[in-house]
Amino acid sequence: MKDIKVALTGIPNSGKTTLFNALTGGFGRTGNWSGVTVDLLEGSFVNEGCRFHVTDLPGTYSLNPGSSDEEIVPRYLLIGDYDLLVVVLDGANLRTSMYLAVQVLESNIPVVLAINKADMMKDRGIYADLQQLSSKLGCPIVPTVSTKNIGITDLKDSLLHETHHHIRSDVMHPMMHDRFMHKSADDEVERPHLHQTSDVNLVPRRPLIIDYPRHIERYIRIIEGFAWSCDKKYLSRFNERFLALRWIEGDAQLRSMVKTHTIDPSDLDGSMDGGDEFILDLIDSRYEFIDEMVPRHDRVSESGIVRTMESAFTSKWLGIPIFAGMLLSVFTLTYLIGNPLSEIVESLFELFSNSLSSFGDTWYVSIFRDGLIPGVGSVLVFFPMIFILFFMISLLENSGYMARGVYVIDRTMARLGLPGRSFIPLVMGFGCNVPAIMASRSIPNLRDRIATIILVPFITCSARLPVLMLLSSIFFGFYAGIIVVSMYSIGVIGLIISSLLITKVILRGDPSPLIMDLPPYSLPSIKEAIRSGSMNMYLFIRKAATVIVVAMVIVWGLTYLGIEDGSIHYLRGQDNDGEEDRLENSFASDIGKLIEPVFSPLGFNWKLVVSLMFGIVAKEIVLGTMGILTGAGEEDIESGIKNNSGLDRSGAFVFLVFFTLYVPCIPAIAVIRKETGSYKWALFSIVYNTGFAYMAALFFKLALSAVPWI
Repeated sequence: MKDIKVALTGIPNSGKTTLFNALTGGFGRTGNWSGVTVDLLEGSFVNEGCRFHVTDLPGTYSLNPGSSDEEIVPRYLLIGDYDLLVVVLDGANLRTSMYLAVQVLESNIPVVLAINKADMMKDRGIYADLQQLSSKLGCPIVPTVSTKNIGITDLKDSLLHETHHHIRSDVMHPMMHDRFMHKSADDEVERPHLHQTSDVNLVPRRPLIIDYPRHIERYIRIIEGFAWSCDKKYLSRFNERFLALRWIEGDAQLRSMVKTHTIDPSDLDGSMDGGDEFILDLIDSRYEFIDEMVPRHDRVSESGIVRTMESAFTSKWLGIPIFAGMLLSVFTLTYLIGNPLSEIVESLFELFSNSLSSFGDTWYVSIFRDGLIPGVGSVLVFFPMIFILFFMISLLENSGYMARGVYVIDRTMARLGLPGRSFIPLVMGFGCNVPAIMASRSIPNLRDRIATIILVPFITCSARLPVLMLLSSIFFGFYAGIIVVSMYSIGVIGLIISSLLITKVILRGDPSPLIMDLPPYSLPSIKEAIRSGSMNMYLFIRKAATVIVVAMVIVWGLTYLGIEDGSIHYLRGQDNDGEEDRLENSFASDIGKLIEPVFSPLGFNWKLVVSLMFGIVAKEIVLGTMGILTGAGEEDIESGIKNNSGLDRSGAFVFLVFFTLYVPCIPAIAVIRKETGSYKWALFSIVYNTGFAYMAALFFKLALSAVPWI
């Protein structure tokens, strides 16, 4: 079976990833490409004895990148391992998406254009003779509607034709007109919209030639004469005119590959009359060519309801409250539906774990009962919330609303050094930090995405809430509600301070400017939303499961092993008194007592330190651990904590401040590591959050010492 490698690119919001899922059946996997931190989706399909391996590249408006993610596309184009390139055009925004296609077609690599959302062309007032367009561009054009699986077979066949013949067709792939339009017998104006033909007239592969102004053509000829000295393995597939254009436009990958040439590039660049205007002339020439191919269209007037929705959604005053309400609804539904399902999963694993007690209390039973099984359970317990969250985000994105929400919040978020897209994962963090961190992958710029990921743990997740509520009720009684709200507020204040610090000092730079076309409103695909939720569940287990399970086994070793008679022993303890003795003699206790002096300025004893240590596994564990260490257990936890924890009112407030701000849980740390592609940022999150929590707690410790009534 012949293996063919296909790269898929296109502008954002063109339905590119939906088309990828339609081609590959949704059975994609994430792959790594050398030198990038972004996961590229990879999948495959078989057509008439050929296996096509498809790689979904990030969305970009052109080969001149505006963000770190967009840099992948021109780099992959030059040195990526592919045989064919599919450029996905947006049928609802054909003119804008044609610019990327024109840049690619100026090379002589095999290209197939897929006009996705072809059913929206009529609604947007776009009437183009696609057969004529295909002939002028010198490549096949296949209209598709990926959400309905229309045109997918034709696209696969077109890729097969290109594979067999290694040439481009000047005829659009046959397509039934009625698939996209409902026309009357006398409605002739719609006929050119999708021109049907049954002929296949194949012509030799040729690059697209655009007639640029004379001063640009002069420099193209000069650069074409370079004595290129570089890796011929990659650049030999490209025509010299295309390489000259990429050089003029400042392609960093190309310039890094070229070692020597007959002309000093710095002299050449400096002689380009007009500087930026030189590049603008080149861009204008391409758009003049596009306007000849795809005439400007009069947008079909929208209904009154759509105009009212658009006015409200993008309003300066109504847009942000509506967006916040939408995300609050997503968060609420994620929690209300997902939390009970997560509790069912957790209960099943607890039941399974407890059933192992009948096999005795040996170390090898305990490592399964108290280590591996809870570790696997702590992975699967997130599945319902992850699925529901990304299911609903997919619905909002595919409906066209999410882009408008990002648009209205962008200016507010820019004051914190963040883009508008950061608002979504930050709000999701109130439910659970793990899916919230994963939601940051919608942010295209690497700097903005890392900053958002680091800031998400400052949002007080729902797992911290039981601890905040119980400790507040124990020590503050009637004022417990005020204390809980104050902790949430301290978390938000910590996020604002950290955002300014991280974006101005550590990750310097301005947030990436928001450049986007607002997509048309459309009915979202339930199938695509289910596929999105399922894919993100798979990505979570692939990225974080191993780290979480290993971490849980390490925690088991710290809590169930200790030194007795000069050697390491397994510590038994089934009843509450036994549990207290076991924990006090464990390695965890030794570590807690060792670092107790570090926390003594905050007024924390070793029992509180150990409780916080176990909170790294899961925040809810803090209460149970405090109950055991204070000799009360979980049944009489309130009196035990109040009488034996060593906390008074002011000490409890300081403890809650530290608990609210300190290191995120192990699953969140694991996801930070995988989403950033670096242990460095995971370690930074641990150190920074804990350090920030320590300083904030110390501030309140000193401040409250001057308030005798508390």
